[in-house]
Amino acid sequence: MKGANGFFPYDDVLNEERRNDFQEFSAETLNTEEPNDFVQFILAEYIRRNLRFRTCKFCGRYFGTTGNTRADFCDRLIDGSTKTCKEMGSLRLYEKRKMEDPAIREYKRSCKAHNARIRYGIMTREEFNAWSQEARRKRDDCVAGKLPLEEFVAWLDSDRQS
Repeated sequence: MKGANGFFPYDDVLNEERRNDFQEFSAETLNTEEPNDFVQFILAEYIRRNLRFRTCKFCGRYFGTTGNTRADFCDRLIDGSTKTCKEMGSLRLYEKRKMEDPAIREYKRSCKAHNARIRYGIMTREEFNAWSQEARRKRDDCVAGKLPLEEFVAWLDSDRQS
């Protein structure tokens, strides 16, 4: 590929007098002798550009925010996964918040045990669905404060297999 004068593809860039749309630009360079100098430069740039640092609630590492300063998760890939902290973080926080409620924690424990009974042939799917519907109703009552936790746990454990 030849340039405007037929010799090199880049010679029209070098001939500034022939270009009418020439714009000025500036570039900063950094000559460092120590790695710490580079870190200081990056931090100074963040401060100059008014960028904020946050701690990722998933991985615990720092990340810079540009537009949405309320972001809780970084865009880094999770080790051994193709998903990012942003993709998995909100789901984990939701699950963690839900598991703090003892009624929901007991419900999930019992639900897993009952689901295992289906796999082992001790319980049919229809029986599980009926139990699950009643358990969800009682769980919601317990979370709302209409049913004491001890009664709910006792009901969940009443049909426990030995």
